[in-house]
Amino acid sequence: MIDLTPQMDVRQLVARISVPSDPDMVDVIIYRRGETPIKVDLWAVLQDKPGAWNGLLQPEDIIAFLPKPFIRVWFIGPFGSTGEVKVRQGWDVYETLASIGGVDPAPMTLDEAQLLVRRGPEMLRVPAKKHPEQRGLVLEPGDVVMLDQPKMIRVIVTGFAGASGEFIVREDLPLSQLMLKAQGAGPQGTLQGVLLFRGGEILRVDATGPLTGQPPSQFRLQDGDFFYVPKNERFLYAFGEVNTPGKYVFQDGERIFAADLLAQAGGTTDRGSLRRVLLLRPDETGRYQPTRFNLDEFIKDGNVKANPELRPGDLVFFGEPKGLTLQTIAQLIGGMFLFDSIVRR
Repeated sequence: MIDLTPQMDVRQLVARISVPSDPDMVDVIIYRRGETPIKVDLWAVLQDKPGAWNGLLQPEDIIAFLPKPFIRVWFIGPFGSTGEVKVRQGWDVYETLASIGGVDPAPMTLDEAQLLVRRGPEMLRVPAKKHPEQRGLVLEPGDVVMLDQPKMIRVIVTGFAGASGEFIVREDLPLSQLMLKAQGAGPQGTLQGVLLFRGGEILRVDATGPLTGQPPSQFRLQDGDFFYVPKNERFLYAFGEVNTPGKYVFQDGERIFAADLLAQAGGTTDRGSLRRVLLLRPDETGRYQPTRFNLDEFIKDGNVKANPELRPGDLVFFGEPKGLTLQTIAQLIGGMFLFDSIVRR
């Protein structure tokens, strides 16, 4: 029995009696006549946590200090405390990890690491870093917790990438995932023909696999790899009776048809006609070969053959005048752009 002094609360009571060295392993219950028993989080009270009940005691209160049920688990590896750990029954792996000081020292790559929980013949895996709203794995007696941290490397992505810089990534990270971390190609860049500087070698790799549906590059990243995302020089050109003639960029993974180019060029002028469209495309020798089609058949009747798919380097004339020759076309183009800017791609 304790003599009650005026304004005595739970913290003052604990200061006058002997309590277990680990207050978190004790349940405190106050039985008060005519009221529902009051459960007190002793550890929270002693830590002065907001919301912890630390009310005034009353005469004839019965205060019970009951040991909480606990289990024994083991932590092996770079943790704040290792070996056998007494854990409150019902705690998950993240609550327990926090109670022993977390990972020591905390690696920069904790996002990539996993916790391995050996439970009898099973090996369970959970992320080492708890994500918001993620429910933790509740530990059971005899669990052994270890840290599985993949080998990390440093690589650099620069050039016309969305976000240039140094990246610390898993050694087995696919190239496409690395480019996602670099936010892909910027507005002027392309992931086709990325330059890789590795040691004394310079390699050209295609990182557009996920965009084009092609299998991604199979090579593995290496520590110190330096990637340069090149400028996108893949263009096609719209001329003739369109509102905005000029060159248009082929973005990675993009498919452009004649009707798409017409829309990008602002449609036809008042004098324009879609019945006479001329497509110039270089052959194997580099000579431009003409193909004429009636885009009006696609617009009005849905004839897909009248809406050809375009390629980088194509020149398209909308509303082709009768009697137009390649010599005349060259003169028209030369009047709008320098020749080298037209054929470069």
